Amino acid sequence: MATGNTEITHNQSNPNISDTLIKDFPKALMEVRSELQAENTSIEPGKAVNYIMHSGGAHGSDVIWGFISQLFGVGSIRHYWTGVNNSQKTPYGNVEISKEDYEQGVTKVTQAGKAMYGLNGMVRNPLLIRNWC
Repeated sequence: MATGNTEITHNQSNPNISDTLIKDFPKALMEVRSELQAENTSIEPGKAVNYIMHSGGAHGSDVIWGFISQLFGVGSIRHYWTGVNNSQKTPYGNVEISKEDYEQGVTKVTQAGKAMYGLNGMVRNPLLIRNWC
């Protein structure tokens, strides 16, 4: 991996990001990196691999990562959407989120909004709900 064994940190000050996230997210990334390094896997363009790419299928990085994944032979690319196909935001959505997952997403996103930002009421943003699922 390009980062080798360099410590991953997050040093950007942002009042909207919890101290726990700033501390724990880099730690989680380093753990995943260690697991991948332990597998000693190397992927070459055009060689099929048994991975699944999960994303929202939005314009920008989601779509680009999908194209890159295809070049490397990723077995399955899943761009999730909430059942209302939005050609402007999720043009490549190909896996509909179940009603159960959607409702759980509403609950979890609402809990996160209250905990992180003190929001009141239900959060109904379909992109946030999709990302939770």
